This record gives sequence, C-alpha cells and structure tokens, in this order.
Amino acid sequence: MPFELKSVFISTFCDHFLTVSKSIFIVLKIQKSNSTYKSSSYFLLISIVVQMLLGIYTIMYCIGKVPPVLGSLHQAGAMVLLAAVIYNLNRYKKEY
Repeated sequence: MPFELKSVFISTFCDHFLTVSKSIFIVLKIQKSNSTYKSSSYFLLISIVVQMLLGIYTIMYCIGKVPPVLGSLHQAGAMVLLAAVIYNLNRYKKEY
C-alpha cells in the first residue's frame, strides 16, 4: 500500500472511529438524562451501527470496484443516518 493511501486510510479510520464513539457517548448520555427521547436516540444508535456495518461489508466485498447493491445500501444508510441526526438535533434544540 503506498504511503499516501495508507495515511488517508488511517486518518479516515480515526475520523470515523471518533465520530462513532462520540455519537454513542451522546446517545448513552441522552438515555440517562431524559426518558422522552429514548425512542429517537435508540433509532439514532441503530442507524449508526447499521451504517458502520454496511461500510465494513462494502469494503470487505470490494474487489477492484464496489458492488452496486452494497454501495447503494451504504448511501441510503447515510441518508437515513443524516435524517436521524437532524431530527434528534432539532428535537433537543427545542428543549435547550
């Protein structure tokens, strides 16, 4: 693996790891603080996990090019995750 590609891979992995861990921390913090947001924060947590697994499977089965089905599912999962994040941020913003 060339040096540039390895450094891009490492920085992308670190970025994703930090984003996922911070999101899970926020969801768990919400779970402890207020019971009215539990269902939406569960959906956000499930969306994060599904998106992460879809990304892993997409990379695992990528042999030269991305399989169209996995690539499409990963993109659709990104849209669902974005919608869940926006919904949760908007919902929490009204309270605080």
